[in-house]
Amino acid sequence: REIRAIRKALRKRIPCEAGKKVVFEQICDDMKIRRGRVSLWQSYEIKVPIIWGMIRPMIVLPVEKYSEIELRVIFTHELVHYWHHDVIWKRLAAFLAALHCFNPVLSRLKEEFGKWSEYACDYTAGEITGGYKAYFTAIMGIRGSSETSYYAASLKEREDELVERVRKMN
Repeated sequence: REIRAIRKALRKRIPCEAGKKVVFEQICDDMKIRRGRVSLWQSYEIKVPIIWGMIRPMIVLPVEKYSEIELRVIFTHELVHYWHHDVIWKRLAAFLAALHCFNPVLSRLKEEFGKWSEYACDYTAGEITGGYKAYFTAIMGIRGSSETSYYAASLKEREDELVERVRKMN
């Protein structure tokens, strides 16, 4: 059900503005990710930036105005999820938890994997962007919060989860 909802929202995606695309390509070059490997889109249906797709990964932004610092943090964060293959691992964890739905250990493992993938992403992205304080300040400044699918990696979840991420980095 969650996958269908996101796929429906992504059908209405539109190409990103040229200014955002330039910043995105700079970040890809800095992170040594081949241009065109990850595509960039916008959507009125998405509330927070996400990375979606295993074969043809794409970063989808809400249609909003962002400062250059916010764009750099968003793109770095989502591309680190790409580096870590988090979308693939999250799908695998969800599949195993569904396959063994009677096993509470796998359900708990799925939840913990989601948290730890964000912690690992924050750690790497914080170093790349020049420090954790600036990184989390930019994330806090991004509007919106998310109840997105487990199957996508997103920048910002609920406020309490974001506070926990900051505490873990501390």
